[in-house]
Order: sequence, then structure tokens, then C-alpha cells
Amino acid sequence: MRIEDYLFSHISSHPELQAHDVLKFCFQAFFGPGHLLDDEGWARILFFDEYGLSGKPGADLYENLSDEFCRVDLTSWKNEGFDGNLLFSIFISSCDKRSGEGDFMQFLSCGCSDLIQTEFPRLYEPWKEYLVSYLKEGIHSVHHSIRYRNAYHPCYRVVRRALLPI
Repeated sequence: MRIEDYLFSHISSHPELQAHDVLKFCFQAFFGPGHLLDDEGWARILFFDEYGLSGKPGADLYENLSDEFCRVDLTSWKNEGFDGNLLFSIFISSCDKRSGEGDFMQFLSCGCSDLIQTEFPRLYEPWKEYLVSYLKEGIHSVHHSIRYRNAYHPCYRVVRRALLPI
């Protein structure tokens, strides 16, 4: 499937989503979790701190971002009886620094913008404004919007789909 198809599904199922969250989805779909791994020891501490917290019950085990990456819900992973160390290992194995900034920028300005303009017009003006300010700062990861966090309580790790035992 195309990233646009995964993005369409995500926007459709998350009505509280903001332009900020669209960019986060796209960044993760293109680059995976590599930006998070500067220090594996610190990444382990953060992972297990978050893993110990309860997320929103009833979330799907994973949500596809692209054909390569998905978000694995930590609470659902625990509830399914999977081991946290296994997920952390999968996460670490998924963390390589990736290039592709040109493709990413092309996708944001064309594929993503076209999808938002035609299918989600309420987001189009905020998306255009946010994209201009984002690109001025250079390509970087972003956090979820406060509105998204309050509505969906995201608690996940991005991993390579091919590494999951399911």
C-alpha cells in the first residue's frame, strides 16, 4: 500500500488529530524510530518507564505507518502476553539512521498535501501553515499535539513490521 493509504486510515480514525500529528505520522512512516536512538541505555530506561505505565485499553496491537514500519501499542503488547524485552530488542533492531529527506519533503508537499486537501479539507489550511513553519526549522521529529495526546493517550514504539513475531 502507499503511505497515503495508511495516512488516510489514520486521519479517518482519529478525528482529534491536528496538522502536527499528520507530520509525526509521515516522519515515522519514512524514517522509522532511528532518530530516537542516540543512547541505547537511556532508550532502555525510557522504554521500560513508559512500558510500566498503563496506556489506553482496547487499542489495536499495532497500526501500520507504511509497508516497512508500524506503531506497536505497549499496553496491548503487554495484554497479549508478549515480553517487553522482546519488543525493546525489536525496537533497537529497527533503529537505523535513514536518509531520504528529499523524498520525504516531496511527499509532504505533494502526496500528503493532496490527500489532506481532497479528503480532509478541515485540516488543509492548518496543514499548509504548519508545514511552512516546520520546513523553516529543517527536517526533524515532532511530538504529538496536546489535543491528540489527551484524546488518544498514545503509548507505542515504532518498529519494522518484518521483525514482529505476529
